[in-house]
Amino acid sequence: MSLVSIIIPTYNTEKYIHACIQSVLNQTYQNFEIIVVDDGSTDGSVEAVKQFDNSRIRVYQNEKNSGPSYSRNRAIELAKGEFIAILDSDDWWDPNRLKNMMKVMNEKDLDLIFDNLLYIREGERSPWTTYYKFKGITVTDDQPITPEYFVENDLGILKAIIRKTLITDNQIYYNEAIKYGEDFLFYLELITKTSKSWLLKEGYYYYLSREGSLVKNMFELSKECLRATEELLQHPKKEYTPGLMKALEKRAEDFSFVVRYHETDRYLKSRQYSKAIHNFIQYRDVLKEMTLVRLRLLKYALQGKKIHS
Repeated sequence: MSLVSIIIPTYNTEKYIHACIQSVLNQTYQNFEIIVVDDGSTDGSVEAVKQFDNSRIRVYQNEKNSGPSYSRNRAIELAKGEFIAILDSDDWWDPNRLKNMMKVMNEKDLDLIFDNLLYIREGERSPWTTYYKFKGITVTDDQPITPEYFVENDLGILKAIIRKTLITDNQIYYNEAIKYGEDFLFYLELITKTSKSWLLKEGYYYYLSREGSLVKNMFELSKECLRATEELLQHPKKEYTPGLMKALEKRAEDFSFVVRYHETDRYLKSRQYSKAIHNFIQYRDVLKEMTLVRLRLLKYALQGKKIHS
């Protein structure tokens, strides 16, 4: 049974870290270590981790706030396991996640494996959707992943289990210069280095949707993802096939639209109407989408009034 190093970067997640770590301790696959790297928390995150009296848990503190990419890279360097499992400090796992994923990992001699995300709101007990459903991705069976498929279906948000040598032998680490979308870049570089990447149809990872999480800031996230994708297109690696380049071009187009949409929405909310009108004139697709969104919201509001009348 291979040792799995679970790496958990944390920053001011005192409220969630106990449940996160407890979900790992409750795994039916028990050969693991937990490496927590705290990024300068000002709450009781570190103290919450230290309350666990378990020799398999190691906690480290960064000298200064350096971002989640730095914390993950540090944890990877400290890891003793043959495999690395990524876990965020406000999320948690199904008890059988490691057992089920490591079974497939070993049977197929894989280098990297993903499962579905189970989206759950704070304070609720059951997921409201999954990532596949949210994105309209059809996964009818466990399947291999190509770099093209990874990009086309925007799978960078998923949380992988990775053979450590795939990381270290190729010297691929998280990009510490970017704030958003670092997981996408990290995984894409790994997947281009191996033909042994896999996607499971089932999901065992509970992904918490909470106020203040990074995904709430769609404007900044989209700008960073657009910039990172454009850099990949400008400086392609030798492993990038024409199909992968085409998928990256489509990704850049999609994020360019999202950036324009949220920029215009910001102008409207801040009453910078001249700038909003300029965007509507220049980007007709934004005007069309924004109109459709507001018509749908109006429809739901009117339906709600009818129900309560």
